[in-house]
Amino acid sequence: ECMLADERGLLSKVTITVESSTCCKHIIFPSRVFSLSDSLILAPALLKFYESLLAMNGTTLSGYWRSLVDYAKESTRSTDDLISLSSLSRAWNLYILKMEIPPEKFGCQECGRYPPVLVFDGIQMGIRSSIANESSVPNGKYTFPVTPLPYLGKLPERRSMLSFLDGSGDRPNINWPIPIMDLLNEAIDTEGKVKTQYKHLLKMLFENSPLPLIHQAGTRGRRREIIDRLTSGRLNWKDEELEFQRQFPVIYGGIRPLIVNDQYPETIGKSLKFMMEQSDLLLREYPHIEDRYGPPEESKLECFPLWPLERGLTSYTKDQQGHDQLECAEKVIGENRKLSPGLMLVMCPHRRPYGFRVLKTPESVKNVFQIMMTRLGANMPQTIVYDNSCRLAVYCLAREASRFGSVRFLVDRFHSHNHKSCSHSLRLRSYESDPLMACINSQSCEQTNSLLRHLGNSLPFMSLARYIKTIQLSLSRN
Repeated sequence: ECMLADERGLLSKVTITVESSTCCKHIIFPSRVFSLSDSLILAPALLKFYESLLAMNGTTLSGYWRSLVDYAKESTRSTDDLISLSSLSRAWNLYILKMEIPPEKFGCQECGRYPPVLVFDGIQMGIRSSIANESSVPNGKYTFPVTPLPYLGKLPERRSMLSFLDGSGDRPNINWPIPIMDLLNEAIDTEGKVKTQYKHLLKMLFENSPLPLIHQAGTRGRRREIIDRLTSGRLNWKDEELEFQRQFPVIYGGIRPLIVNDQYPETIGKSLKFMMEQSDLLLREYPHIEDRYGPPEESKLECFPLWPLERGLTSYTKDQQGHDQLECAEKVIGENRKLSPGLMLVMCPHRRPYGFRVLKTPESVKNVFQIMMTRLGANMPQTIVYDNSCRLAVYCLAREASRFGSVRFLVDRFHSHNHKSCSHSLRLRSYESDPLMACINSQSCEQTNSLLRHLGNSLPFMSLARYIKTIQLSLSRN
């Protein structure tokens, strides 16, 4: 004889048959039950109902148990006839840890296994349990060098040039590369002032971003084909103006005032060609040797059901050049001393999850870089949307330029106003003339974050295994 908790948590005495062997026990009962011990079994519906409440509403287990108490009172049953909170808690812990969430609950049917657009965002929903000793994806034994990124001059030189273009200073006496000097000489009148129609183009060239991020043409694909035709003088402006505007809205905004009779000045093509050549020196480097990365060993801190590990991690020399040149504001991450830093969430624009990483250190571009390097391999997305994409792009190109050379990095619409000095080509808002880019939901992670907030009262007190399962469950249902 044992006690059975029905779908309302009410206890009744039943008789079961137990068959046991050296390795396991098998319960024979007219209906399916969840066994907690030899003296207590539960109707699966009792736990299944809480599964839905937790995933959709973030209901705490104690809140669920109190609703069972209210039902027992309304049914004129004594609370002594109700399963205890401690027994319900033990049953739920066993249930959720054994729960299998199908991989197909992750991913998007429209985007496929490897989406062309990925959206990243950090979520500050940590746990009290220490995860410092949990193993991450292993590192290899080699240390790869960090490559300096190509900029147009040095930071003080670009600043002085931008001041001159804004009318707040004299033309700086700087020996720019010949194609840039030719363009400047053409753009400045006899009085030493910049012609109005050239200002937008020149400001774009001297923005504080590496050259590959000013044009974002990559090394292959349709974008690269179009820009190559422009730099070689083969672009038919009359027929291809609309597509050029869609693919390169920032460059288009600089060139359009200079078009006369569907022709653009030769100095523009030469200047952009110089930028492309300097970018290619970086982007066309050979990738690092595969066997010098760490082994592809899974970590408990990551959950990407559709993306098995392609490779482990490696180490890189310190990126001094990136810190000296990049001027854009750092993303400020709040920190809770009692909780772990939270999660890095990966989604497609249709708000379908692809997975997450439990963070051991505060959110940074390093987390995004490592996820893509270890999980995506040769299946890099065409576009990455992240609220700190300017620094992410610099971080990726300085370490693995050949792998990220054709990836377009964009700051989401909401955070683009915080990016004052980096290139406008890094802002998703700049691409509204492209119907495909205009419909990208850059806030998909933020929207999912708001849905996960209802778990905030439960997550901090969970073990790591239960925490990960709960996040998996909630993402698969939302």
